[in-house]
Amino acid sequence: MRIFFVLDYLSGRGGVETVVSTVVKSLEEKGHSIYVFLPKQSEDTRWEKNLNNVYYYSQNESGTGSGLEVISERSIGLAMLIHELELPDVVVATHTPHTALYSRVALGYNKHIPLVSWLHNPPERFHNYEFINYADIHWAISKGIKEKLKGIVLNAQEIYWIGNPLNLEVPQLQIDSSQHYVFIGRLENKQKRLDILFKALANLKHRWSLDIYGSGPDEEMLHNLALELGIHESINMKGWVENPWKDIRNITSLVLTSDFEGFGLVVGEALSRGVPVISTDSEGPKDMIINGSNGWIVPVGDITELTKTFERIASLSSRDLHQISIQALKSVQNFSIDQVLNRIKYSLSNYIPNERWNF
Repeated sequence: MRIFFVLDYLSGRGGVETVVSTVVKSLEEKGHSIYVFLPKQSEDTRWEKNLNNVYYYSQNESGTGSGLEVISERSIGLAMLIHELELPDVVVATHTPHTALYSRVALGYNKHIPLVSWLHNPPERFHNYEFINYADIHWAISKGIKEKLKGIVLNAQEIYWIGNPLNLEVPQLQIDSSQHYVFIGRLENKQKRLDILFKALANLKHRWSLDIYGSGPDEEMLHNLALELGIHESINMKGWVENPWKDIRNITSLVLTSDFEGFGLVVGEALSRGVPVISTDSEGPKDMIINGSNGWIVPVGDITELTKTFERIASLSSRDLHQISIQALKSVQNFSIDQVLNRIKYSLSNYIPNERWNF
């Protein structure tokens, strides 16, 4: 079976790249022909080099021009590429709502080729999120996003929660009570809200340490904030590391204080290693974290409650943390690649016969 994945511009280092690569490789292993379409090369092209069939559909390298000019140029470019290739069985317009529009213009209303929309953030985080209505089917990476899509999509029966795939074949990490915390992600405070994390940690009376893996536009601001709060000696800024999990040894918990997360891939990566997670109650993490069982959920932007959560964790014994680690490992079994692929298969069952899936 031939499946086209249409994406918008990517940096090359994010969760979207990881998820798309995982799904693409898994489908290829099952005998399907997969093609990935990008407007132009990513800033970091290493993820693209691991894919077999990558095409670029934009002739405008700068991406400048009016909104209508960009939409027209990308839609025409995609249409020309699809015309040159054998028609697909399925098109997955992923990453942003605009890819659903590009794909619909390129395909026309061909009833034999289902068009899927697959957003990787809550819809309200995008301009023109109503463009997803050009798709026939909608995949939601979290149950919270699925509920939001019901208020946008004209045909709510074609919305399916599929989650995101996690690699569950990873080594378990040692969890201890040393109050050693880890953040992994882009240092972009508007979403990730590391200022909330720093202020909560500054309230603590007991000793703690925080390793930060990532880079981004707010790195200097966060360094200055740590100095201002007097906590800089307890924070180790590691910078961007390709696979931080290989660097992490003992850990008490991962921390994610974002205002929003479509899924929160790093949450799943932590849980699959037996690492408890402290997270705000954004859409994706709420699908994976059971408060007090495999981690802790705190309200978005609530410094007081986050401080209390750190204090509660400090009171736990090593035995308590071990039990939470066991629950973390159990909690992510529903996110295996096979489970995700089965949900994808079910979502397309009205369009693609089961015998064509090979799994």
